[in-house]
Amino acid sequence: MPFTKTDFDNIETRTKLITIMNDEIGVPALTKISSLTKRQLLIMNAKMNGYINDLPEEFYLEKIDKDFSLVMSDIFEKMKPEEMFIPLINTDVVLLEKEVPV
Repeated sequence: MPFTKTDFDNIETRTKLITIMNDEIGVPALTKISSLTKRQLLIMNAKMNGYINDLPEEFYLEKIDKDFSLVMSDIFEKMKPEEMFIPLINTDVVLLEKEVPV
């Protein structure tokens, strides 16, 4: 069974497609679609339509997963170690006292 609108309506599949297409059009892969320009959206739309039309009739979700994994592995290879880990944050509670006028 080929790719359908139901597949596209799946948030996980749609997010993977957007990530793949962001990489294809040369913007950072994790860029939110709402921050793209109209021109970038038009280019993405054309590329996504082509990508979906070229998906195999069977195992198309596996193809999307594979392409998504390639994009994400490329992102992780380029990341610096300090970008991968959350730095230690001081969570000590400090009591603030306010002087009350008498």
